Amino acid sequence: MTAVVDLALGPPARGADARVASPGLAILAARLSDGDAAVAHLLAAQAALPGRRSNLFEGTAGTVGAALVVRGTVEDPRLERVVAPGVGWLARQARDLARRCRPVPEVFDAVAGLAGLGRLLLLAREFGYDRAGPGLDAALRALTGVVPVDAGQVRPGMAHGLAGPVALLAVALGAGVAVPGQRDALHAAAHRLAAWPAEGRHQWCVGTAGIARAVQLAGRALADPVLTRVGTDALAAIAGQPADRWGVRDAMLCCGHAGVLRTALSAGLPEVADAAAAAIVAGRRPESGPASLLYGDAGVALALYDHAHPDQPATWPALLLVE
Repeated sequence: MTAVVDLALGPPARGADARVASPGLAILAARLSDGDAAVAHLLAAQAALPGRRSNLFEGTAGTVGAALVVRGTVEDPRLERVVAPGVGWLARQARDLARRCRPVPEVFDAVAGLAGLGRLLLLAREFGYDRAGPGLDAALRALTGVVPVDAGQVRPGMAHGLAGPVALLAVALGAGVAVPGQRDALHAAAHRLAAWPAEGRHQWCVGTAGIARAVQLAGRALADPVLTRVGTDALAAIAGQPADRWGVRDAMLCCGHAGVLRTALSAGLPEVADAAAAAIVAGRRPESGPASLLYGDAGVALALYDHAHPDQPATWPALLLVE
């Protein structure tokens, strides 16, 4: 992954390239202990905003999320130029979405909806940004009201389905942040996920990895051993299949082996992580694609780095709602 590492440690991109690639490159630079490069990427991304798209991995939300992650390991006052106004923007976005919340992916999903925004706001709250509170509260209340839906109304996956809200409600509950009805809604939705027919695909986005991790998180937050076992067993079973039968598309985080790798690391399943890392190495291709986090080489490099350095705590998997 030398090409993407060179990009992370080199000068930042400009314009649209900065909006898409710089958030992931900033996180990678910080992970490689180059705080100056990380901040430079973030400031370049901020200068290129707003752009046409915003989600947890690019655009405004992606830039703020990356800045929050970088802030966890890099001390640089310039980060406040991104984080301070960004947290307020996230909170406003969450409140606006919460007012029209209904069980459709574009409102509640993990990539661009309330589940993802709520996870960023929870991270901001943990860093002491009080202005995150109203937006986080709105997201939790709205999701608590919509997750006990009939199975036929939504898909199960982490990126755009029920697993995203389940993961947020679980992580928030585990952090001691809860609204009325949250525990009951989480219990009902997690058991619905646990009973879903087994997926033939094992990706983070729509398959077993993301769904099972959400169930595992819910089980731990609720102190429910049945849920915890179901989620853990479903994830662990991935290692029993050849990687070419996992139904993944590529090496990337979203639909590929890196997403399985990072999810397995968060779930404490080293055998699955080892199998996913081996699949990435065996399937190496020329690094000619995007350098972005979710769909590019920055995400792959981060997952491989974490696999090689298991004793180093990582904040960035919060963006995947697996941590």
